[in-house]
Amino acid sequence: MRYRITLILFIVSAILCIWIYSLEKGGRGQKNPASETSGLFGPDILLADRLELRGPALGEGQERVLKKKGSDQWFIEKPMNWPANYYIVNQILNQIQFLPKEYSFTVESILKVGKTLTDYGLQEPRLELTLGWEDMERSVSFGLPSEMGGRTYLLGPDRQNIYAVSQQLENSLLQGLEFWQSPEIFTLPVIEVSSMSLDINDDGNLTKIRLEKTGDDWKLEAPIKAPADSHLVNERINALQGVKALGFLSGKAKQEAEEALLKPLIRITLSGASQGQTLELAETLEDSNPFLCARFDSYPTTYFLVSAEPFRNLRRAQTFFRQKKFTDFSIQQVSSVRIEGSNKQVNLQKLERGDWQVQEPGETRW
Repeated sequence: MRYRITLILFIVSAILCIWIYSLEKGGRGQKNPASETSGLFGPDILLADRLELRGPALGEGQERVLKKKGSDQWFIEKPMNWPANYYIVNQILNQIQFLPKEYSFTVESILKVGKTLTDYGLQEPRLELTLGWEDMERSVSFGLPSEMGGRTYLLGPDRQNIYAVSQQLENSLLQGLEFWQSPEIFTLPVIEVSSMSLDINDDGNLTKIRLEKTGDDWKLEAPIKAPADSHLVNERINALQGVKALGFLSGKAKQEAEEALLKPLIRITLSGASQGQTLELAETLEDSNPFLCARFDSYPTTYFLVSAEPFRNLRRAQTFFRQKKFTDFSIQQVSSVRIEGSNKQVNLQKLERGDWQVQEPGETRW
């Protein structure tokens, strides 16, 4: 009897194993959208030229529209105008392309058991993602967290299938606006900068300063013509190219910055052969604040903060950039020095080996 029970259990176990294997094999052979490596949006996701986010999860007035211009530039058009961080956008697109889908079921199947999209938070989704390719677009909706931890219900672009996907993508999409923004301001390559103009407001008195580059040398052209210290000018232009937006202003802070920039403290324009870029700066209401509020001419409705350090000394640029040296020659080419007083003269002669010696008047030494 004992051996008969053991045999029966063995046969049942074998049948169960064969049944499970057949189910898995059938699942692998079925063309389920949830298992396609091309993802929910298809294989051409990196060719998308528009990305839109909307929904209550973003917060009021935080709908986001990003558009691609050219081959490698993305721009934020809503809720503000500013260049997007190209690498961050590409990172998001890659996340979408290779989005892991744990399991899926059809909308029809949940309706048959008496459930609706509302039960999964998909009737009025908390977040919608739309990708566009010229005149075509596809959208997915994010709903409630699933019973499986770390996953969210997602209504596919065909609106017929519901997926359980990792919350990693949703968390990335819900990052603050600064996550999407490029921090760079001046984008004109340093090597192309051929002139720098400064408008400086000194207690209501406006001083205009212009520097121009000829060959490798910089010269002051206004308000006076004079040689400039090319090393200092190049050093400051490099510093300006490294200035980054540290925070973007909204609400009351934006209104205060807008009012302050009606009469900017400093207006800086860097120009090249084909374009120029202008940054306007004003002090914040807090005198001890190490930041300046700013506006860039390409995005005149966007206000932001920058560090005050790179703009140090610019209010006295006329004297700061002026060449302090009164001689212009190569030290290596000097072979003799004569120093004269009222009743005395001293001559210094450079020897062939590089040493210097005092030479008496009329004396020649080698």
